[in-house]
Amino acid sequence: MHYTNTSNISLALAVFLATDDYDHEPNTISATSLMKSTRQHILSKRIPAEENFIDISTLVPSKLGSAIHGGIENAWLNPKVHQIIESLGYPKAVHENIKVNPTPEEITDKTIAIYMEIRSYLDVLGVKVSGKFDFVGDGQVQDFKNTSVWRYIYQTSKQDYITQLSIYKLLNPDIITKDTGLIHYIFSDWSKMDSLRVKDYPPSRILTQRITLMTKEQTLAYVKNKISLILRHQNTPEKDLPLCSDEELWRKDPLWKYYKNPQKTEGRSTKNFDNAKDATIKLVEDGSVGIVKYVPGQVVACLYCAAFSRCTQRESLQQNGELTL
Repeated sequence: MHYTNTSNISLALAVFLATDDYDHEPNTISATSLMKSTRQHILSKRIPAEENFIDISTLVPSKLGSAIHGGIENAWLNPKVHQIIESLGYPKAVHENIKVNPTPEEITDKTIAIYMEIRSYLDVLGVKVSGKFDFVGDGQVQDFKNTSVWRYIYQTSKQDYITQLSIYKLLNPDIITKDTGLIHYIFSDWSKMDSLRVKDYPPSRILTQRITLMTKEQTLAYVKNKISLILRHQNTPEKDLPLCSDEELWRKDPLWKYYKNPQKTEGRSTKNFDNAKDATIKLVEDGSVGIVKYVPGQVVACLYCAAFSRCTQRESLQQNGELTL
């Protein structure tokens, strides 16, 4: 991996951002990789190492997430963890029976088993699938997400979270026994003021959401389908690869922007509408002196795709005004 530093980030932070602790293993497909589109997965593998440059400024969100995960793991591995749990008000029957990453021999009827950051494997269609969950407590898989408030409000990643945790359960049926999972949101942009005035805004910076996982049969079918597509298209020319869907592109809804003054359309619009009818009504109400501009649903995922430079679908989206850099 090669890095650029176009923002001139100081060496003290640059080393932190460029340090890669991910478990890269040959001949395996991770749970998170399976959730990428077939096009993205295959094209990103075709980029030679000498051409694969990442600007470290783009790594800030993922590195902050990794730091939080590491901090949580270290907290649970602290020799004083039982005292800490007791100080939080939990009864003796709880803190005395918690065991972190216990072996089968260490588990009794009273054990409250906690598992963290365990990587597991499963052979599917001759391919080794791997996954490393964040946290499992008393049979329930849990994941920590350092993310924006709006991703929670609009639930844009809920299905991805369900799929990810379902794959972890498929890989760890003896550890993950419950049919629900927990998503622990840690909001990077939470505002106390907005929590008091914005509808559906989370009341605190940390919030937990329970999700229902897919069944074993549904999850295995999903994994088999994605692996089949990847194997089928390994040598498919780029132009013939399956196109990324609107969901995979993180496409936003289209907008009809109304400008009361048609001479000032470069700045902020007077009002935005999600349909042409309402925008037209507003135009007529104002004497039909303004203008309505249609803005196609913008895609976002391309901006974070490793195959950005080699994708003709991305080029087409740019030409059509659906992707703005």
